[in-house]
Amino acid sequence: MKHETILVLGGNGLIGNFLSSLLMKSGHHLVIIDKEPCEGDSLRAACGNLYSNLEIIVSDVRSDDINDIYSSGDAIIFALPESACLDVLASKAHFMKDEVKIINTCSIQSSFFKHAKTFLPNNPLVGINFMFSPTLPYQGRAVALVKEEESEAYTMMKNLIEYNEMVVFEFDPHRHDEKVSLVQALPHILMLSLISVLGEKHDFSIKEIMQLSPPPMQMMLCLSARLTQNSPDVYWDIQKFNPYSEKIRNDVIHSITNLNQIIEEDCFQDFSFLLKNHEEVLGESLNELKVKCNRYFNSQ
Repeated sequence: MKHETILVLGGNGLIGNFLSSLLMKSGHHLVIIDKEPCEGDSLRAACGNLYSNLEIIVSDVRSDDINDIYSSGDAIIFALPESACLDVLASKAHFMKDEVKIINTCSIQSSFFKHAKTFLPNNPLVGINFMFSPTLPYQGRAVALVKEEESEAYTMMKNLIEYNEMVVFEFDPHRHDEKVSLVQALPHILMLSLISVLGEKHDFSIKEIMQLSPPPMQMMLCLSARLTQNSPDVYWDIQKFNPYSEKIRNDVIHSITNLNQIIEEDCFQDFSFLLKNHEEVLGESLNELKVKCNRYFNSQ
């Protein structure tokens, strides 16, 4: 892998820090730009003896004081919330060279690609979305790699991901957003709704609910708690900027409305059909999911 100078915008965040460590281990020279001080010593320590040069600039990525930085480097990684990414594209693109590789880590890809093609039409471009928290062991986990065409940026990130034993799933920007609306937006909607309902039950504390809950509810509470580990920006981007998330929210509303109607009409046959439909939707994965569920519950 060719060693390059890479700017990491938002390199002190969870994703930015994770990517920085992978790139440093590959021998690249990193310039991390973040308004929050980055623990460079910790990052170097995590890389052992494999780390290369590291420069840290404490600054807002939108500051005019660092405009000259954008004309340097071989690649620029956008590890920022969606709105900040689009702001940087609009205000700093004219400082960037045509050959600089553009890599974004947005949860939503179609917006970034659209704006990048407007402001940086000649730059090699790729999106990367880690489908797991970087706090977890990463070997064997899924990573979405997003491209409209083959490019040096795509090859660079694909090699990095595969070298570190993660599994690449390739999409174009809109197909990526459609897929992640199901695996990210949908569960977040359900967890947000769960906590909203529980929050209205003031005569029942969460501690009491936990003591009373069977394993499925225990798991749902655990998933709801997990949402608090990330910044609200993460979930806001997924709901606000994904063009498919509104349809998912409306589908959830329709599903609940349909269930209400079945109960109100006292139609047990339709209710049975609803449950039977679970088997058809889950298909060949049904038994595997049952085994996983039992394993999770038995470990509690």
